[in-house]
Amino acid sequence: STGVGAFGNCTGLTSVTIPSRMTKLGDLTFAGCTGLTEVYSKNPTPPTGAANDPFEDVNQTSCKLFVPKGSLAAYKAAKYWKDFFNIIEVDKDGTVVIPVTDITLNTVAITLTVTDTEQLVATIQPSNADNTTVTWTSSNTTVATVSADGLVTAKATGSATITATTVDGGKRATCVVTVTGGTAIDDIDKDKISIYNIPDGIGIATTEATPISVFNIAGQKVYQSVVTGSAEIHLNKGVYIVRVGNGSRKIIVK
Repeated sequence: STGVGAFGNCTGLTSVTIPSRMTKLGDLTFAGCTGLTEVYSKNPTPPTGAANDPFEDVNQTSCKLFVPKGSLAAYKAAKYWKDFFNIIEVDKDGTVVIPVTDITLNTVAITLTVTDTEQLVATIQPSNADNTTVTWTSSNTTVATVSADGLVTAKATGSATITATTVDGGKRATCVVTVTGGTAIDDIDKDKISIYNIPDGIGIATTEATPISVFNIAGQKVYQSVVTGSAEIHLNKGVYIVRVGNGSRKIIVK
């Protein structure tokens, strides 16, 4: 423990290191140290403070607090320490730990048919974060499962939410999966309907009036009509789901 006002009013003090063996700071230890810009606390457990704030008059908005890797949450919750605006984790060698700030997925919604698969891709920010490990979970594994690397497999009709969670910081991103049933388009009478690629989209030919819907990979409907004869659906490059009655198929526009 430090003594009362041990460094009180040392206005020329700009940086201080608190050793790992320090478990308690005395009253007003650094009171009046208005020049402090850096505080290094080596103890992974935040030292407790006495009745009076040991950092009284220290500008805790601009003064940076460096703490051991893995102790950020503890310092952010501890009395007196939590008042520092900039709390930064460092390794034993003093290297600053770069935390995860955000996670996003390549899509927020997809529509699949039973047995289809779809690869979800997580993007971590910043890209140079120290721990980019992500865990994947499904809210309804009866409808859709997800592998450890984000591969979604449609199991049964219904909906499920796939969640990607960062190990560092618990940041989350989700994708809603809608699984439809029905037969594959290949099982539909080819004498009545033909679906084929054209240079900038999808071509459809029918011998009778047929309801056609097209969805992009995000699950958004981009085309809907009753086709009699033939139709050309002009689309951007990408993966689409063409639905004909109760049948559906994935098709790639190149």
